[in-house]
Amino acid sequence: MWSLITSNIIFQRKTLNRVAALVIGMLPMLSSCETIHFSRQNTDIDWNMRVTLSDRPGQYAIVGRADLPDRTPLTVIALRYLHPGQANQEVNPHPTYSILAYNPTEVMKGQWQTNLNLWQVGPDGRYQEAWQLEQRHLDLALNPDAEVIFLTTLAPVSALPKVEQTLGNQGRQLPQRSLYTTGEGERFAQVNQSIEVALPTGSTTPAIPSLDDRNDGWGERYLIPKEPQNPTRLTRPDNRQTNAPPRTVEFLH
Repeated sequence: MWSLITSNIIFQRKTLNRVAALVIGMLPMLSSCETIHFSRQNTDIDWNMRVTLSDRPGQYAIVGRADLPDRTPLTVIALRYLHPGQANQEVNPHPTYSILAYNPTEVMKGQWQTNLNLWQVGPDGRYQEAWQLEQRHLDLALNPDAEVIFLTTLAPVSALPKVEQTLGNQGRQLPQRSLYTTGEGERFAQVNQSIEVALPTGSTTPAIPSLDDRNDGWGERYLIPKEPQNPTRLTRPDNRQTNAPPRTVEFLH
């Protein structure tokens, strides 16, 4: 038993000696550091948005505040998620989305604003969203979400590092909840708001279709347009108007 106690004491002494040697070895390093500086915690900037329905049907006003440098480009997007119907779930069970409208804007004096019109006029004059206009061509049964998501994104994506550096020099930063990463590993920043938006109703006078609206902008390519008439009336003289001898190229060979 005494041998076990003696061995434990020897082990503890060796361990203490190693710790003491480590501390003594670090003393010159610690004495050379007069002050230990800790990184300053940046404060989050204020970046928000508010969506309201304007007086015109289908048009929404989007305003917001952003403590970002002046002329920082933003893109405001409105999209609605679409779920495949029973006939399409076997082909693609995952939902897709349709961009209803988008508009660029800029930050000026900490404020930004823009308007988005979610309604379009169909060929028959009915108000419809973008995905409804293409649904008959795609022959897909889609069930739209009741809500529309409004996104305000810092655009282009390549502007994010420069904005973060500018804010970091001021001791500020973008809120963590506004930072996202794509599947390809590309970082971007955005804020969003979801509100319930009913599908368009009513109709108006349909626009008169032009040739640019047909055949994907090519018009009726199979029709040869008529050339305009020459405004100058040309008459052939009855008699030769010169007494010069005929040239060789004027004779038939």
